[in-house]
Amino acid sequence: MGSTHAEVESALSADQKAALRRAALNGEYHLLLGAGASLDSRSKKGRDLPDSSELSKRLSARFDVPFDKGDWLWRIYDRAVEEAGQDKVYEWLRAEFWQVVPPYWFDYYARSPWNTVWTLNIDNSFEAAHARVSTESSRRIRPVNWNDEYSSNRDLSVVHLHGMVDTSEPRELIFSLKEYAGASNSRAAWPLNFRDTYGNAPYVIIGARLRDEPDIEDVVSRRHPGHGAPSFYVAKTISAATRRDL
Repeated sequence: MGSTHAEVESALSADQKAALRRAALNGEYHLLLGAGASLDSRSKKGRDLPDSSELSKRLSARFDVPFDKGDWLWRIYDRAVEEAGQDKVYEWLRAEFWQVVPPYWFDYYARSPWNTVWTLNIDNSFEAAHARVSTESSRRIRPVNWNDEYSSNRDLSVVHLHGMVDTSEPRELIFSLKEYAGASNSRAAWPLNFRDTYGNAPYVIIGARLRDEPDIEDVVSRRHPGHGAPSFYVAKTISAATRRDL
């Protein structure tokens, strides 16, 4: 089971609450979004965005590749790429996952003063919510693909750690084990920056199954919180095993 707001608040010490306020006011918190954060978004065709199981089924059907019970998404994706080619699969993913309409509750997070937004999703839920609530005084956002050149300015970086489908020219995505390995060997700057900040800065993590992504689990399992302000993990359910691991 998860914890209620009241239970979380009562579990924080006075020092943690003070550190939380300071960090929030100073814009020190990072936001990490997983697939669960996008499930309430709808595609431009009006369909709910799929979870990994549903995406596997859709890929299998669209590209006519086999799908065994219990198959991993990366295997289905690999088969689709082998069958139709990288460009065709990217084009289909772009139609399904870009120009989405996020749910109303995303607006609360889009208004918050984050240091950086990290997302494991290829969709633009956060960017769309930010566009919906932004004003003339709002901080400008900068969508970033995982292998883009690193730079720092006053813009709010929204870093897609597994890629994004914002351009008609195919981006480098991270779905298959081969792509995970290639990204790891690339020593790209943005994933290294995420590795450096996780644990050393406070995080709010929403809808991310941290133990199912090889690159993310490696970071999480090796890093213990070192910041005075608490980090928060938000999910519909939190199993005893997940609670123990976190």
